[in-house]
Amino acid sequence: MATINNVELDWKAQDVLEALVDNGGEATTSEVKTYTGLERNEVIKYRFKKLSEAGLVETYQPESRNGRPAAKVARITDAAEELLDGDGEVDLEVEVADDELTIDERMERLEKQMKRVRDTYGQVKQRIVELEDEVDSHDEDLDDLAESIEHVRNAVDAGAPRDDKDEGGLATELEFGDD
Repeated sequence: MATINNVELDWKAQDVLEALVDNGGEATTSEVKTYTGLERNEVIKYRFKKLSEAGLVETYQPESRNGRPAAKVARITDAAEELLDGDGEVDLEVEVADDELTIDERMERLEKQMKRVRDTYGQVKQRIVELEDEVDSHDEDLDDLAESIEHVRNAVDAGAPRDDKDEGGLATELEFGDD
């Protein structure tokens, strides 16, 4: 367990803080839940409170939307920024604290970390499939649009009277605008 400003922070608190950092410095309880694999909002709110007591996090309640209260948001403080090392990881000297964990606690932590990695991988893989489908759809739309433009161009050119002075056909005689 790490102690910051006389507040003991367990590995779950560190995971919550890392989730905030990885989410750009702030996140809702749902976003933290997705990142950490912690399943209960109460666990996350408790860690928000502990991190707040340590001066690492401040929480706020955004305005409600559609008559429903918005999710509570936690934001890291300047003090938390000072704990970040060069690669953006939270440095709470958890390596020392890991020695205090039982094997079961270590396994639980590793399982949650692996769940988070698997979930992120699955989300990224799904998003890639969705983006590939969107690209294919846009390609088809562009092909249809190009074909329609070609039909219009051919119809305009076919209906235009031609003489030696008219090189562009009817399309060059059309004017667009407000008259």
